[in-house]
Amino acid sequence: MLSSNMVNSSENGLKATCEQNIPAGCVIDLWVDDAAKPGKFFLSSKVRWSLEDASGAFSFGVELLDGAATDIKEWQERHV
Repeated sequence: MLSSNMVNSSENGLKATCEQNIPAGCVIDLWVDDAAKPGKFFLSSKVRWSLEDASGAFSFGVELLDGAATDIKEWQERHV
């Protein structure tokens, strides 16, 4: 398990920061607790890019994937 901080989000993706690199192309499952939109969301995603900054932290962007066992529909409804 890896902890990260969400920087911004949209209906179909999000940007986050973490202390470990997650290579582009990886499919990862996320538990997202968005303070601006109460509730936790279980989302499946594909890492599209990952960059290391000067401090050694990593930023990464993901595309959210459709999935029957995920909260993608609820997530998208809150981002309309």
